[in-house]
Amino acid sequence: MIAKKANRTLASGVYAKLILELGMNPDKRILAIPLLEDLAGRDDLELNQQDCTAVMKVCLRLGRFEVVESLFKWYKQSGHTPTVVMYTTVIRSLYSDKKYQEVLALV
Repeated sequence: MIAKKANRTLASGVYAKLILELGMNPDKRILAIPLLEDLAGRDDLELNQQDCTAVMKVCLRLGRFEVVESLFKWYKQSGHTPTVVMYTTVIRSLYSDKKYQEVLALV
């Protein structure tokens, strides 16, 4: 990416918006994966509720269930209260990943 080559860092929210845009287009979803990997490696991760939920939904579409769970846990550990949509997304992710016991533990 251009920002990486120039030693510049994009804000976490910008990554989230790019991931959301790419994730909405089935032909471009694969392009979101490198952005997800860059975002996962960030020490200064700062996502608001809307961006976090959007990234979780894209990860669900991509079958990146571990990222959905990781974002959910990060959001809770950051002192935020997850929304109903976030709970629904992580439950759907766990169910899709056949982690039925974890779904029950979450509820």
